Amino acid sequence: TGCDFVMIARGALGNPWIFEDAVSLRNGAEKRTARGAEERARTFIRHALMLEADKGEYVAVREMRKHVAWYFKGLPGVHSLRAKVNTEKSLLSLTSLVSDAFLPRERLR
Repeated sequence: TGCDFVMIARGALGNPWIFEDAVSLRNGAEKRTARGAEERARTFIRHALMLEADKGEYVAVREMRKHVAWYFKGLPGVHSLRAKVNTEKSLLSLTSLVSDAFLPRERLR
């Protein structure tokens, strides 16, 4: 029937790269390793900003709280990050927490 990707939707939670990976695998590429913390954090922040542009800050913050668990599953420190994120009310605070946890700090000159 050609229905190879029926169950892919739930796999996309916290893993928006799954569609690109599926196409690559189908085209004969080797399986890619999991994305690192930095790439996940940058994508999470981009996702949050796009959601804010579409639905406003109030909805974006509340929806992105649950995405923290999916994006950062298996990384060290995610449990304490989830606890902090669940009380945030602004998108700036939420993305700052993620940035502080997973993105390298720029060196001061």
